[in-house]
Amino acid sequence: MDIDQVAQLVQTGESETLEFKKTTGTRREASRTVCAFLNQRGGQVMFGVTAVGVVAGQQVSDRTI
Repeated sequence: MDIDQVAQLVQTGESETLEFKKTTGTRREASRTVCAFLNQRGGQVMFGVTAVGVVAGQQVSDRTI
C-alpha cells in the first residue's frame, strides 16, 4: 500500500471495516477492534489517524511497543 492509497482510505472515513487510532497507546482498544474484525468480514486499523480522519502521525522510537 502506498501513500496515495492510505490517503484515499483516510478520506473514506471510518466504517465497519476501517477504524482509526491516534496512537499505539490505544493498543488494548485496537486489539478488541481487530478481534471484532476477525469475527466478521475483516478490516483494517490505521494508527496515527484521529477519529475524524486527520493524519497526525506518531513518534516512533526504540521504546515504542
